[in-house]
Amino acid sequence: MVKLSKQLPLVALLLAFTVFVGKAAVQALSTSSATMWSYNPEKGFPPTDPRGYDEAPGASENDCSGQEQVCLVDAPDAGGQPDLSPELIEAIEDGDQHQDLTYGAFSGN
Repeated sequence: MVKLSKQLPLVALLLAFTVFVGKAAVQALSTSSATMWSYNPEKGFPPTDPRGYDEAPGASENDCSGQEQVCLVDAPDAGGQPDLSPELIEAIEDGDQHQDLTYGAFSGN
């Protein structure tokens, strides 16, 4: 019994460490890595349609000028197209500001 009570703090420490590492791993896996996408009106799709976007790695809002149309969206990759959330689609439809949306004409690469 005495030997078991001496090992109990070590077991508690190992359990806490396991929970901490497991939580960090789950957070790392659940964090979606978003990609920048530029809207290409020449594709003939409205900005709410993921097929109207091209991947734009390294693009930033500095690559957009004006306010006339959707320029960039920051969204996860869904098989070569942006995974547009319902909130992002609503912001595009309403012309509202959104943290993952930049308006203007794309002038980047």
